[in-house]
Amino acid sequence: MQGKKVLVCVAHPDDEVFCSGTILKLTDAGNDVTLVVGTQGEKGSHDPSLTPALIAELREKEMAAAAARLGVRWCNLVIRTGSCNTRRTSRRRCFGLCDPFVRTSS
Repeated sequence: MQGKKVLVCVAHPDDEVFCSGTILKLTDAGNDVTLVVGTQGEKGSHDPSLTPALIAELREKEMAAAAARLGVRWCNLVIRTGSCNTRRTSRRRCFGLCDPFVRTSS
């Protein structure tokens, strides 16, 4: 696949690690890849000295560095971690937030 626009969606900052090999193959082949991260990852630590705001700030810096190394654009939908559950209304809200990226990436 070459010369395509590709949208990669992950739930949390650092989840791109699970598909980074594929992302690199896509970018190496000349595809335009955008990475959409659903949450800020503000609950991603067991360290009691870190506040959710500080964790979110750290995760944003890590995500920016990872995106730069992968050669992709990225954005965060800023959905609170744990708030997008399996209820139909929550899924619709999450998918609705991705809609602008799908429309511009087609």
